[in-house]
This record gives sequence, C-alpha cells and structure tokens, in this order.
Amino acid sequence: MPTSDTQRPANTEGPVAASPAPQMAGAAATSEASSLSPAHGPRQRVAWVDTAKGITMFLVFFGHLNATWFPALASTIGVIFLFHMPAFFVLSGIFFRPGGSFVRLVKHRAWQLLVPYYAFSLLLLGQTLGKNVVPAFYAGRPGREGTLGQDVVAIILNTTDGLWFLWSLFTASLLLWCIVRVCGERFLIPIALALLVADAALRHVLTRPLPFSLNQVLGSTAYVALGFACRKVLLALTRRRAAWLALASTVVFAGLAWLSMLPAVSARWMVASAVSILASLFGTGMLLGFSRLLPALRPVTFVGRATLIYYSLNDIVLKACKLVVFKLSPVASAALPAFGQFAEGLLVTLFAMALVGLLVPLLKRYLWWAVGLPGPQRWGRK
Repeated sequence: MPTSDTQRPANTEGPVAASPAPQMAGAAATSEASSLSPAHGPRQRVAWVDTAKGITMFLVFFGHLNATWFPALASTIGVIFLFHMPAFFVLSGIFFRPGGSFVRLVKHRAWQLLVPYYAFSLLLLGQTLGKNVVPAFYAGRPGREGTLGQDVVAIILNTTDGLWFLWSLFTASLLLWCIVRVCGERFLIPIALALLVADAALRHVLTRPLPFSLNQVLGSTAYVALGFACRKVLLALTRRRAAWLALASTVVFAGLAWLSMLPAVSARWMVASAVSILASLFGTGMLLGFSRLLPALRPVTFVGRATLIYYSLNDIVLKACKLVVFKLSPVASAALPAFGQFAEGLLVTLFAMALVGLLVPLLKRYLWWAVGLPGPQRWGRK
C-alpha cells in the first residue's frame, strides 16, 4: 500500500481519487466501530451512507418486533428480512480496504467487532440468571431453555442468534482480504455471485449453526465484496442516477417479494434461493437509491454513525419497551386490527431507538472499549 491508512479518506482506494465533495458531511472525523465499517483510521463521513445505515437500523428494530406479538406484521417483517442485513454488509464493504498486513487487519477488526460482541453478549445471560434468581417470574413464559454454563459456551462459540452479524462481518473481512490478495479486484463481482450460490447450497445442506457464524461466512463475504467492488460507482452516485436506481430496484424488488411468499416458490429450495438472492440485491439497490435522494436528517445520520451500539442493544431494549407498551395498552397487540398493530409496532420501535440514542454518548464516553473505540469520546463529538 503506497500510503498509510491514516493518510487516506475512506472513499478512496489505491491512488487518491477526486473527493465527491457534494456527498460529504463535514470534515474528517474519527473512525468509529459504531459505523460497522471496516475502514482503518480517520475517515470522512458520507452523509447518504450514514442515512442508509440509519434507515437499515430502523428496519432491524422493526423486523425484530416478532410476528408472535404482531401477527398482522408477519408479511412486512418477512419482506424486511429479505434485504436489511445484506444491505448492512454491502454498506460495510464500501469502506473496506485490503491494504496492510493480514495480522493488522485481524487485530483491528477483533477490537472493532469481537470485543463489542463479547461485551454486549453478557446481556444475553440476563434471562438465564433471572430464571435462577426469580424462577416464579419466568414460569410459563416463552424463552430459550438452557443452563448458565450452556449459555456461556454458546456465547463464546457464537452459536446463539444474538449479535451474529459482528462475528460474521469479522470473518467476512478476513476472507475478502485473502480473495483480493489472491485474485485482485477484477473478478470480484462474479466471485461474489458465485459465493452467494454456494452459500444457498450450503444452507440447504447444513441446517445446524456452526461456531463463530461460519455457516454464514460465504454469503456475508459476498455482500461485503459487492460493496467493495461497487464503491467508486456508489460514492459517485448522482441524484439522477439514484432516482433511476431506486425506481427500477423498487419495481423488481416488489415482484420478487411477492414471489417469495408463494407456497409454490418456497417449496422448491433452488427457486426460493434464487428469488432470495435477487431480492437481497434489488432490495439493497432500492435502499441505496432512496438514501442518496433523501436529505441528511440529523436523527437518521446519528443512528447511522452509531449502528454498532444500536445493533448490540436492539434485542434487550426492544423487549423492555414491548413490556412497557404492552402493560400500558388496554388491548393485547395481537387483538388489534392490522393498522393498530402497525401503529403500536412503530411506537415500540421509535421508543426503543430513542432510548438507545440516550445511551450512545454514555457508552462512547465511559464504556468506549466495549464499543470498539480507541479511547473515550467527549460529549457532542461525532
């Protein structure tokens, strides 16, 4: 690498390219683990990318409302799950840099992703501890059964459903580094598409989770590779091209989402996998196109700059907020009409995200190591 990581803006690779000034938000800011971006060192923020991350995080919260509590939202949640996590991997790939040594990448990504994973995973032990301390409170309530020892082992090996994205992005970053070093960048897009096909086949054969989310590494690497391969085009995206991207992607994605719900499609795994892959790609294109068109609203970009914290806390905070709203609501959420369930789900989502927003500056200042930062951040620092 001709220059050190700290000498480059995040939106350039190799020779320094012209900076897309209209898309930049402010001067260079310290790189944060909460961006869920593999970039090293200081980088400039791209406003519409932060907007895209903020919107995607809203979809993560809304998608985790649980169709058991909001049955009328089952189809909506299913559509969200078609593309919201692939979009996060693509957004992370935009700022991936394969320069530097493999050992340095491992150290940097472990601090940025694995330390937060294990720090926040301790919260997953709360329910197990609660069952041992106050078993009467949890009697008859749904939840995963397991001893404290089993839960600790599951967290260490990352075989739980919680925070899988962090381990998956870590392994994807390492695998992509190897691919770029061996194959270069010329064939990244066909390699990524081949990885998506291989991922679909692996998921069909292997249904049990592997340690450290290894059963998802092919798909996650593919999406990060696509973001990296398309980074120059995306960072130079004009509003006119973004409008066409949003329009075309929305039309195609709507058709694919409809197909994904047909029993005849879901019954054939190869067809279902093809529809799912295409839906993830066009859904991501839809999200990126609209994000480029939208104004940089501060609440949305705030979330986009702190996505690691929002992602790490979304499950436990959502559960707490659902309990509060359900206690205050005179009617059970499942008994409400579809519009009522949507309104209540939206209220819970915004309530939970606002609560996490209050915690963001506290965590950055006093638990900076738990969110992958190199040091404490002062109040008001971006």
